[in-house]
Amino acid sequence: MVDVAGHDSTGVRCRIGGAQARFPVGAVKLALEQGATIFPIFPSWGQKRKLRVIVGPPFELIKTGDSKRDIETDTRRLIEELYAPHIQENWDSWIRALWSKLEPVRLSCGK
Repeated sequence: MVDVAGHDSTGVRCRIGGAQARFPVGAVKLALEQGATIFPIFPSWGQKRKLRVIVGPPFELIKTGDSKRDIETDTRRLIEELYAPHIQENWDSWIRALWSKLEPVRLSCGK
């Protein structure tokens, strides 16, 4: 969960444009501890109000040996370098996606 107002004292404080919010470290912490790969997901509204999801390339984690610092640095990089530009470019999609009533997804297998 993101603390948009900045009242939560957990997570890492990151900037998106002129705003700051705290973001959870769970994905980065788990990836660093387990040697997993993070694939960023970028949702946005496409044509005819259909939710479009883009899977980004693997996010390369920095591992210096200082676990706490690596978690904070990599979380900040993930948000500020990858997600912030996407959120700023698609801000209306993020607002609608976060607070809209979502419906079940219907997948087409090419038939």
